[in-house]
Amino acid sequence: MPRLRLAAAGAVADLPPQRAPFETLLPAVPDGWLGGNPEQAGVITVPDMDSESFIGDDHCRAAMEGAAAVVERAGYRVRAVNYTPLLELGRMIFQSALVAERSASIGAFVAANESLVDPAVHGIVRNAANWSASDLFETLYELSERRARVMSALQGVELLMVPTVPGIPKIAEVREDPVELNHFMGTYTYFANLMGMAACALPGGMRSDGMPFSISLLSAHDREDRLRSVALNLADHLANPD
Repeated sequence: MPRLRLAAAGAVADLPPQRAPFETLLPAVPDGWLGGNPEQAGVITVPDMDSESFIGDDHCRAAMEGAAAVVERAGYRVRAVNYTPLLELGRMIFQSALVAERSASIGAFVAANESLVDPAVHGIVRNAANWSASDLFETLYELSERRARVMSALQGVELLMVPTVPGIPKIAEVREDPVELNHFMGTYTYFANLMGMAACALPGGMRSDGMPFSISLLSAHDREDRLRSVALNLADHLANPD
């Protein structure tokens, strides 16, 4: 297994051997759960921007509404869905025993090379070691239940369209609370890892504050060809919305 080396501030250290992503160790999500029914073709879901499940600032909300309008004009059917089951699933990555994988994969390296590791990362890995084997099994049971809720919430849908990130924090804000803002930035992508989904980010125009906006399209893992086709089509429409 190949080994990588990390160089920082004049120091060099061996990184631990690369391992398969931990998602590959989880029970597989069944093929065809999303987009497998012909009636789902052309149906793209977006977060319900009038519900508590929409996470994002006002600029993100307005830009997302504009992108959804473009997608409808391109001939797709847009369906707003309460994303609470997806967001709750995504939070499990760092707020459940699944985070113990960080300790298992790089814990020894972090402990031996503390000066080379970002303090926020060091804290996550250190705290990850506190979860027990029993906690992990309870989490796996919960994961199965939450996956089922997501599949139920997305019945009749082919693809998902979400903001790639829900906001654009300032550098000072990130430095003040890097872990919490990392969770915030991963709001609409964390759940994709645990559902084994494919994703493609596209430019989505400009926000009302002059900052760039991006949307991400997501599909089931066995629908990547369809995802690529729709992404290429929508890229043209989003680039020329009028």
